[in-house]
Order: sequence, then structure tokens, then C-alpha cells
Amino acid sequence: MILSIIIKAYNEEENIDKCICSALNEAKGISSEILLIDSLSTDDTIKIAEKYPINIIQLTNEKDRNCSVGGQIGYLNAKGKYLFIIDGDMVIKKGFVKTALKYFKDKTIAGVSGIIKHTPSDLPYYRALNQAKNKKLFSIPGGGIYRKKQIDELTYLFNPNLYSWEDYELGFRLVKKGYKLIVLDRVMAVHYGENCNLLGYFYKKIISGYTKGPGQILNYDKTNIMPHIWYFRYYVSAIFLFFIMVCIITFFGLKGFYLPLFFMLLILIKRKNISDSIYSFFSILVF
Repeated sequence: MILSIIIKAYNEEENIDKCICSALNEAKGISSEILLIDSLSTDDTIKIAEKYPINIIQLTNEKDRNCSVGGQIGYLNAKGKYLFIIDGDMVIKKGFVKTALKYFKDKTIAGVSGIIKHTPSDLPYYRALNQAKNKKLFSIPGGGIYRKKQIDELTYLFNPNLYSWEDYELGFRLVKKGYKLIVLDRVMAVHYGENCNLLGYFYKKIISGYTKGPGQILNYDKTNIMPHIWYFRYYVSAIFLFFIMVCIITFFGLKGFYLPLFFMLLILIKRKNISDSIYSFFSILVF
């Protein structure tokens, strides 16, 4: 089998139909399979998905639900030589798969991605990811196609304990092995994501536990700092924001401490590992 398309989903009843249809269209003419890994959706995601000739796997415990576990379960059950990881709120652009697979003729390439169009929100974070094309990469965040043989060398795709940044952690391991990751200058998918402004997006990531990921990665492997260094331009913004917070505290006196106190409180929500939270403090500001 050539291709396994792995769809990660949780409560995607509004998007899963068009996501699966796009996957089926891309799979035409290719020896392939489609795996839907569902994180115990409480809406009609599964009911809709069951209409299609795909394999559906669900978590058995909602406590295992995070950004990483779906991809890892898909990898463990995949039979294809190549793994296409996407989210259930994405629609694959027609023709991307066949174009991307051609690049794997280079045996040093482990992953291929493309531009992701985000709607309705085009947040700065998303725009920054799409500007990464044709540059030296340490990850291909947002999804992409990986060569399974090279993932097998690493023994696992995603660390199922990570709340986020699983693609960064995978990319770093692949690059350490000497493999390359590329982002093509063409659209891979349309992402029907969060309909909110930057502050709303940031708040949702904190509450969901997503912001725990960067700290977890550094806690597991202190050498895993390279992705952070590569995204240094985002940290410039983080430092500037921190400077503004200091100015507010200075200007308003003790009352100004309510702002950073509230900020830290949000970070520590649902945190059992304080060291993860400390590591994450500046990392999360890239989001």
C-alpha cells in the first residue's frame, strides 16, 4: 500500500464530511487507506463518517485526548509507505498528494507539506507558518506527508503525552537523523479553524492545555531547543509584550500586578507539572 491518510478529529460534525470527501478524491488511483482517529466526539462526527468507506478508530478514555494521540494511533494502524496527517477541519487541495509524493524520490526527504489556507481567521501565527516555505525547516506544523520508513527508525510518530507541538518534536528528531523537511509553494489544504481574534485564540489555547506542549518538549529533551531558536523572530514579539507588561506594572503601581498575576493563573490552569509551566512561559507567546 502506498498511502495512509490519517484524519484526527474531535467534534468536527461541521467539517468532517468535506474533509473525508477531499481525502477520498486524493486517494483515487493510489493504493491507499483512510483512517479516522476520533477523540470520543460528542456530536455527530462518527455518524457522518460512517457513511464513507474508511476505517474509524476511537479513543476509549477521554483523559487520553490531546493533539498528539490521534496521529500516533493512526501511525500504529497505518499500512501505507507514506502517512498523510491532517485534521478533521481541513479540506485537502486537489492534486496535492500526487505532487508531494514526487519529492520523495529524494531519499533524504522525510516530510513534505504545503501552504495551509486558514478560514475564517487568518491569524499572525498562521501567516508566519505559511512564510516558512523554501526555508530550512525543523518541522512542518499543521500536517503533511511523512515517509513511514523513516518514522519507523524513530520508533514512534508523535509522543502521545504531548498536549501540543507534536509536529515540532517529530521534526526535530527527523532533522537530528539527517533527514529533510520541505514546504511546497502550493496550497496543501484549507483549514476551517477558530473564528476568533488573536486574544481569543490565545485564551482558548491556554484553557485547553495546548500551551503545555513547549514546556513538555524541553522537559523531555533539553537539547530540543533548536525549534525555539529557529522561531526566534516570534520571541522578539514575546519580549516586547513582556516589556509592555513591565511598563504597565510600573505606571499603575501595585494594581498593575493583577495583569501578570491573571496571566500566570491562566498558564497554570490544569497544570500538574510546574516545571512544564515555567518552560512554557515564554514559549506559549508564539501562539
